Amino acid sequence: LRREYEQSASMFANDDDAYSRLIQLHRVDAFADPKGAYVLATANNTCPEMVLIDIGGNRQLESVVRMIQWVQTTFKCDRPRLILVKSEALEKELSTAILSSHTDNNNVSSIPFITDEGFITNGQNWFNSLASPSFAVDDSVDKNISRHQLLSRYSHPKKVPLVLSPKGIPICRYHNYHPDGCTKFNKRKSTATDNDDQCQYDHEHCHWCQAVGHTAVNCPSLK
Repeated sequence: LRREYEQSASMFANDDDAYSRLIQLHRVDAFADPKGAYVLATANNTCPEMVLIDIGGNRQLESVVRMIQWVQTTFKCDRPRLILVKSEALEKELSTAILSSHTDNNNVSSIPFITDEGFITNGQNWFNSLASPSFAVDDSVDKNISRHQLLSRYSHPKKVPLVLSPKGIPICRYHNYHPDGCTKFNKRKSTATDNDDQCQYDHEHCHWCQAVGHTAVNCPSLK
């Protein structure tokens, strides 16, 4: 990475337009619009060599795993050589797997180990075990809480873990938790027209119980 940085810095110093040609920024959510994300990422008829994943605040482990898996499997023409993601949930799962490896030697090939250089041996096999359908995500969220406790737990919509609707679309956290709701969704309803700036998330299901007809702050399952 340092070598690539030095080469890029040298190129930028001699060419003012090099940055815009080398890096193109697009705002897109691969969960809500996977086809659109793929089109933008391969706009120059080439697959990205490096992918930086912004998980948008706090997300459950399952969502992070699905996003990495999407990157690994979507760009079949040339798989990215580097995927960068910052996830406390993924790091916690890795630490748990390393600790459990001292007592469980049934499947050595899927046991991760961090070398002195920072590399994770058996890393892909370990990740594949997370991405497999048999992997059970630890749901430590207490569903038996009051509305006041729910609002106190999540001071901002982005701190709420991402949850998918039964249709597989991320449920809008602003629509469910922000006092003003989702401004993009409200604007679309008031104008009754579609536009490029509309929210791509699900506004039909409750983020808390995944039922239809109410938002999380008004969920009847809360005390």
